[in-house]
Amino acid sequence: QGVTNFRDMGNNNVTLRKTQRMIESDSLLGPDISVFSGMLDMVNDHTLPGIGIIESLEQGLDQIDQYHKDSCKQLVLYGSIHRDWVKPLADKAHELGMRVCGEIPAKMVARQALYLGFDEINHLNMVVLNFFGDTIDTRNANRFIIPGRYGHTIDMKSNVFLAFLKLLRDKETV
Repeated sequence: QGVTNFRDMGNNNVTLRKTQRMIESDSLLGPDISVFSGMLDMVNDHTLPGIGIIESLEQGLDQIDQYHKDSCKQLVLYGSIHRDWVKPLADKAHELGMRVCGEIPAKMVARQALYLGFDEINHLNMVVLNFFGDTIDTRNANRFIIPGRYGHTIDMKSNVFLAFLKLLRDKETV
């Protein structure tokens, strides 16, 4: 279908590595998998199965070490990560040369995540939610409903919007 390259945003890396080796040896037709990512989320009712599920900051820091040993080039933080853990997790990943990305954790906004260490924001709805306050629980359908229902009300000429664009540019955020 024309896909020649992709980056994994957090999966079962054992299966993907086996697939990558098969592609590289020409025993399977497929795209180059250029970036493997390790994903972290906290244990709760919204946790995705099969990712790095942690119960403490220390577990998260240890898991980042393991992801680095497994050649992951970036850390994906998911929506349930405690906001107080974002900076230490991001700092650890950056120390190891990894990028930090993902969904903006619940009850945070994109601006806060950027100041705490995010290098990239993975979904446009998380950017739109930046303008609706940090009290929204985005681990449910709100992460789609609020941008869809109210995104058109954002004043793209306002100082708040322009300051956010400047922050994205200054931090070279993807």
